[in-house]
Amino acid sequence: RNYHGIKHRRKMGVPQNPVEIVESFINTLFFLSSLHRPDGYAFCFDEGRQRRQDFFSDYKKSRQSQNMPESERKEKARVNVQIAALKKALPLLGFINVFGVDGYEADDLLASCCLALPKNDKAIIVTSDKDLFQLLTKNVSVWTHKKLVTPQSFEKEYNVKPHDWVWVKSVMGCPSDGIPGIKGIGEISAIKYLNGRLDKNSIYYKRMTESVNLLGTVKRNEKLIQLPYPGTPTVTLENDDHDPQAWDRAIDYFH
Repeated sequence: RNYHGIKHRRKMGVPQNPVEIVESFINTLFFLSSLHRPDGYAFCFDEGRQRRQDFFSDYKKSRQSQNMPESERKEKARVNVQIAALKKALPLLGFINVFGVDGYEADDLLASCCLALPKNDKAIIVTSDKDLFQLLTKNVSVWTHKKLVTPQSFEKEYNVKPHDWVWVKSVMGCPSDGIPGIKGIGEISAIKYLNGRLDKNSIYYKRMTESVNLLGTVKRNEKLIQLPYPGTPTVTLENDDHDPQAWDRAIDYFH
């Protein structure tokens, strides 16, 4: 999100040491810290080839470097350099919970963090990815960069409970991730069908009931969309360790 939100500033930094994403990330972190006043933080990153691609080869196929135009590969490389820098800089700033595990996505590790949350603690996931709504509980909310979503507000807006969200997303599919769903079925139709409110005379009801592979499609997609992905390691959340020299260490690192 930091990358796509600062297109006009991507020339910052020399080509060998771009910093615009790092700067934007830190600014966003300051803003969110002042807004939500958390007691601790966890940062999760994608790492390596995703295991979902072993299960379903078309998963995020268009985002793989070999399938990108040259200009996009260069942009991706610029992003990767700065993400690698962030992974090293955050611990220097005293942030202990920085997670990245080969084969798993940041979303999987966020889900693992939610499972590791102490019983009486609360967490806010910062993301614009709707897939994370499946993690909503009485102790877990989602900040979409526009509003705070709770289980209650989610159910009021979407007319579906968080634990049914994976099914809805599995029926819809996700073209941007290369996940095909039931042809012609979107979010509204999927939710109406789930709630028994889809007009039985509509083309959408016909598509749902006459789909020759509804169960197979949903079963495959649920494995791709459900968080965390099978095999995701359990994480341990620790207290951050900030000290007055933290920023000096980070500045020295970038120089």
